[in-house]
Amino acid sequence: MPRHHSFEDSCSHSVGKRVPTSIQSNRNKNQISHNIQQFRLQKNSNLPWSTSSTTTTTIDIIQINLAKSKVATAHLAKLASEININHFLVQEPYVKEGPVNLISAYSSPYSELEDTAQDLANILTKIGPEQALIGADMNAPSTLWGYANNSSRGNVMEDLISGLSLHLLNEKNSEPTFQHGNAKGWPDLALVK
Repeated sequence: MPRHHSFEDSCSHSVGKRVPTSIQSNRNKNQISHNIQQFRLQKNSNLPWSTSSTTTTTIDIIQINLAKSKVATAHLAKLASEININHFLVQEPYVKEGPVNLISAYSSPYSELEDTAQDLANILTKIGPEQALIGADMNAPSTLWGYANNSSRGNVMEDLISGLSLHLLNEKNSEPTFQHGNAKGWPDLALVK
């Protein structure tokens, strides 16, 4: 059963389930100043067509509109440290110094990474001094984010990160961001400008 939290400790819940993946939504309908939802995403792999183990993976996610409130944004940071939920979808947070751009990028392991890296560099150059949070699946092995060895693709990403003065949020000793059967890797990068 998911734990429920809100800013005003009043929740009304509606739960829906889908198979093989289910999303349970707990929406606070009484909340006017802040729109908060909690989702529990469950992927049940105990199905005849599943190729993985018979386990259920659960990801708890809170979605909230902070209405550009400094107090609500600070309270969310406090709430995040108090509860066991690491995934937040936040709309309209309080931002002190200009906008924050969210960028999602993907480069297939079979495509030229240089093209995607150049597109990313162009976007970051175009936004100028504005902040950016980048989530990227670049399929670029590098020892900086967990792989045992570097690849030419990893070198391209390392050059992009240093050339644009980006900050890598990934840690070398973190768990793999991709795991299937015996294969594992760290293709997903989190970067900040």
